[in-house]
Amino acid sequence: MFERILITGATGSIGGFLVEQLIAQEKDIQLLTRSHDKAREFRARGIRTFVGDFDAPATLYPALAGADKLFLLSGADPRQVEQQGNMIKAAQGMGVRHIVKLSASCAGPDLPTPIKRWHYATEQQIIRSGIPYTFLRPNCFMQNTLKWVRTIRDKGVFYMPIEDARVSQVDVRDIAAVAAVVLTSNGHEGQTYEITGPEALTFEEVADQFSTALGRVVRYVRVSFEESRQHMIDSAMEEWLASAVTQTYRFMKDGGASHVTDVVARLTGSEPITFSEFVRDYAAAFKPSGVVAAAL
Repeated sequence: MFERILITGATGSIGGFLVEQLIAQEKDIQLLTRSHDKAREFRARGIRTFVGDFDAPATLYPALAGADKLFLLSGADPRQVEQQGNMIKAAQGMGVRHIVKLSASCAGPDLPTPIKRWHYATEQQIIRSGIPYTFLRPNCFMQNTLKWVRTIRDKGVFYMPIEDARVSQVDVRDIAAVAAVVLTSNGHEGQTYEITGPEALTFEEVADQFSTALGRVVRYVRVSFEESRQHMIDSAMEEWLASAVTQTYRFMKDGGASHVTDVVARLTGSEPITFSEFVRDYAAAFKPSGVVAAAL
């Protein structure tokens, strides 16, 4: 039986990879985006696309028409619980039979990290809705290191406040692969999947892997939480988000992101991407223009 899947968050990194995987599998998908320009781009590719906004519930119903499954993903926002709640209510009204929510690793009600609390609250909304669900809880994204491109490229350094804590970063391509399996196969209802990479590395080890892949020394520089937070604000990040990310860093420093699971391999049948593979794949972004890496 062919099932139609509505994908939200399709213009982000996870959603983008998920869309491409489902298209390659010739699945029946439709997309929801806030951007008229992005909608035109998707439609030009023959992908059924709707323009809507989680803050405008009436715009969500047309996108859900005919959808059997919903991939629920939206950007971090202090109103995330209300926004995603609007989509959950709309999904109830439109008869959606399975919600796959992109959540956060270790999401819970009592954590000091607000983003994890928001995701947990939304998970509870979905449970109360009665719609069968699957929660995907990925750990820190390898692609988040792309925010270090400028300092690695220009100075050969990156800055973090988590000292020697280990983090099992995961490539967003693997998160998308897990989501594709869950959306297109049976037996995942009621499950919560903690998604990690294959190993938990310190950021000293991360620096070593950058050095090897880039053919130049890359150093990890420890900074305080306040220095890190202020740098994010100075880089035009909203203050609430900088504070939320700082709380996440505190969680990481205390060992909250060191666990390793077998979810990627178990669900997809392929071993998860290692950090060294990620760096090799994205090496060009971190290299100064015109520099060719030499062997270390």
